[in-house]
Amino acid sequence: MKLYRKIETGARTYNYFCPVFVGDRLIYFVLNNDSAFIRCEDVVEGGVVWEYFVNDAFTSRCVQQLYGGIVWQNRIIFATERMILSLDLETGTEQSEMKVLTDKPDLSVVGNNLFVTSGNEIIKIDLVKGKIIKRKKYRVKWLVGPVLEDDGKLYVATSNSKILRISNDDLTETLNYKYPGTWSVGVPAGIVGDRIVGSSYSQYVICFDKNTGEPLWQKKKKAGSEPSQVIDADKGIIYSCENINNKHITALRISDGKKLWDKEAEIWGITDIDSKSMAGFLKSDNGDYEFVQIDKKTGELIAAQDIPKMHKNLEDQFRSYSMPMEIVHSDQFVAFVCGTGDIYQIQW
Repeated sequence: MKLYRKIETGARTYNYFCPVFVGDRLIYFVLNNDSAFIRCEDVVEGGVVWEYFVNDAFTSRCVQQLYGGIVWQNRIIFATERMILSLDLETGTEQSEMKVLTDKPDLSVVGNNLFVTSGNEIIKIDLVKGKIIKRKKYRVKWLVGPVLEDDGKLYVATSNSKILRISNDDLTETLNYKYPGTWSVGVPAGIVGDRIVGSSYSQYVICFDKNTGEPLWQKKKKAGSEPSQVIDADKGIIYSCENINNKHITALRISDGKKLWDKEAEIWGITDIDSKSMAGFLKSDNGDYEFVQIDKKTGELIAAQDIPKMHKNLEDQFRSYSMPMEIVHSDQFVAFVCGTGDIYQIQW
């Protein structure tokens, strides 16, 4: 691992950067004073390929936040809190713009349909016709993460201690997977074969039977600790992270819940990278942070990279829902946004 380069975005305030790799290109959002734009940058040669300046066409105001970064066919799709926007991947030219009011949305694509989770509502949009097909609200405070698809069925986590299975046609709930208590699930569902597995803010990591909703096993964790996770479906392992009230990362076998290893560590932004490793930000005993590569088999550090200016207010930014640290990767590179508003590119 080595620091390949630092991309100075010019951002003056931190926001959702929505970074996404598309081949050798990195696409991301920058808010700079009273202007906002989406930029496509060549990560191998360097240099800007295209830029698209984003204004809310329905209010003529500068867009303050951008969400998504979902590739569909030859387009990339983003959302603001007032519209859905799609751009040509090669040129950045606008392909469509659709007025849709949302609240901190998550996006996912299933076939030719875009699913938008917004507050406690799912909005289903036909991308070919550019029309809303269906929208439905659920009896929860909010939905957690994007809609996931498996074997023709849709799944979404909620704030009300449940993961919902919903119909692709009319978005009605057909089954739920219930955690004890009233804690938010906190992370998207992990779907592996005939099982649903995941952590939560409750005191358990639970594996459910996907077809019946019944728990197959559960492992205790600290109630209220902030959950994050990596699911390795090929290995059949869930790597469960806890922060704030408890600081651990644990590897559990999905088939039977057996603990494979457990490490005391405070790791933020845990992200799956490849078959052998994960990445995240490790907080050291002296309060500094490093960008680290973690061995999936042992939990040991493979490599670490200290990043200049990365320590300022980092924990506060991690804990703020409006200021996440974002990590994305391609075959050759990992890129992440830190508290300075700049993007750091690591050669793996």
